[in-house]
Amino acid sequence: MIPPRRSAWCWKHLRLFVACVALLLVGVAARPAIAQSDYERPVTTAPQADDIGDGYEVPAVQRTLPRSLAWYALDLTLLVTGMSVIAWVARRGRRRNVVTGVTLASLAYFGFFRQGCVCPIGATQNVAAALADSTLAVPLVVLAFFLLPLIAALLFGRVFCGGVCPLGAIQDVVLLRPRQLPRSVDRYGGLFRYVYLI
Repeated sequence: MIPPRRSAWCWKHLRLFVACVALLLVGVAARPAIAQSDYERPVTTAPQADDIGDGYEVPAVQRTLPRSLAWYALDLTLLVTGMSVIAWVARRGRRRNVVTGVTLASLAYFGFFRQGCVCPIGATQNVAAALADSTLAVPLVVLAFFLLPLIAALLFGRVFCGGVCPLGAIQDVVLLRPRQLPRSVDRYGGLFRYVYLI
């Protein structure tokens, strides 16, 4: 049997090893992740003059301008800072006021100001698409938004989901003042999930 002190040391180093291996695998698999892919909206999908009538002009190709690197650096800094504060609070004693403050600040910035993009959920889709199709490239910022919450989860637990994620923040804000719904609302309101699926 491993002594308790040595067991904690082994788990800590095992987590670090797994995080490094995961980082290495994703880094190797996402080789084209160095550059953003240039997306052009196809003009052929727009209606042509024969379809609409005379006088119609085919619209110009639309391109979204990339954000400046300063905004991306701010996004990553706030992400790392938020996860670090939540990890520190989780280790040093649970201070609900600090967690609520970080959660509300993350909801305000990542949820409303940044409008949820780039989020780790969308980053997961982008990385999966890039792994499946070698012609797609994933920007390094998107790769960082994919990897940082994973590494933080391996090392410290669910610090992203519990304090920084806008989706988790909305759930936590709703739970600050829980309300008991009447039984009839709960019973009949539950039927809407089936309507929503249709």
